[in-house]
Amino acid sequence: FDDARMTLAQVKTALESGTIIFNNIGAHIPHLASATLASTDALSLPGALNMYVTARGMRTSAPPHTDRQDVLVVQTEGAKR
Repeated sequence: FDDARMTLAQVKTALESGTIIFNNIGAHIPHLASATLASTDALSLPGALNMYVTARGMRTSAPPHTDRQDVLVVQTEGAKR
């Protein structure tokens, strides 16, 4: 996974053009892994934790779309418009 790592400079540049998606981030950050495991245990279903980071002030982070799987969204910061 070393080749998939982003530097802070790369993150800042990527945020200028949209949302950065970190798929299965719980596999890389131990504190987030516990949330994934807890939801898997509670629901008896497999799960993954993805993180979406969008720069402040972006009007749209992604076009309207549907997902192939059921999704539970928890917004921890900012506001939806």
